[in-house]
Amino acid sequence: RAWGAKHTAYVVPPIVWQDLWSPKTFVALVLASLLFGWAGRLFVHLQLGFRSVYARISHVWWLPPIAGGCLLIGASQTSLLSDYLGLGTWSTNADAVTLASAFTPGGATDLSWILKLTLTALSLASGFKGGEVTPLFFIGATLGNTFASQLHLAPPLFAALGFVAVFAGVAHTPLTGTLLAAELFGPEFSLLFAPVCWLAHRACGSAGIYSGQFPHKS
Repeated sequence: RAWGAKHTAYVVPPIVWQDLWSPKTFVALVLASLLFGWAGRLFVHLQLGFRSVYARISHVWWLPPIAGGCLLIGASQTSLLSDYLGLGTWSTNADAVTLASAFTPGGATDLSWILKLTLTALSLASGFKGGEVTPLFFIGATLGNTFASQLHLAPPLFAALGFVAVFAGVAHTPLTGTLLAAELFGPEFSLLFAPVCWLAHRACGSAGIYSGQFPHKS
C-alpha cells in the first residue's frame, strides 16, 4: 500500500445467518457447492480431452501449440469471446465481464463461466501455460453469479462462494479456500465457506489440477 499497490476490493454484503437457514437458501448452497466441484471436474477433463485429440491427430510436439494458437486467434476475432481471453481481472471496456463485475447483479452472462472454462482448458492443453488459479477464480465467480441470478438470490455472495470454491475443489484444498475467503471477504465468512469448499472438493472427485497430488481419502 505504501508504494501505491492496490488489490481489488470484492464487496460482499454482510451475512444474515437467519436467512441462510431458509429451505430455499440452504438447498441452493448445497447445490451450488456441488456445481462448483463439478465445474472443476469439467475443467480437468476438458483439458485431458483436448490433449487426447491432439495425440490422435499427431505425435509431433509442435502441433498442439500451432493448432491451439490458431483456434485462439480465431476466438480473439469474435466479440462474444473477447472478455474471456485474458485473466479477466480488468478490461478497458466498461461493459466487459470481469472478476469484479461478477460481484454485481447482471455482471456476468449465463455463458460466461463455460466460455472462460473452455478457452482456458484449450490454452493449457495446447501448451500455453499461463496459470490456472486466476482463471478458476473467474470461472467460479461468474458461475456463482449466474446461479444466484437464476434463483433470485444474492449474486455477490454466490460469486464469492464460487470464487474460492471452484479453485478449492479442483485443487483439493478446502482449508486454503476457507482461509482465502477470510482474507478476501472477512473472517466472519469462514463458517459458511468452509463447508462449501469441502463439498466442492468432494464433488470434484479424483480430478485435480495438480498431477503430483496424493489422492484424498477424507
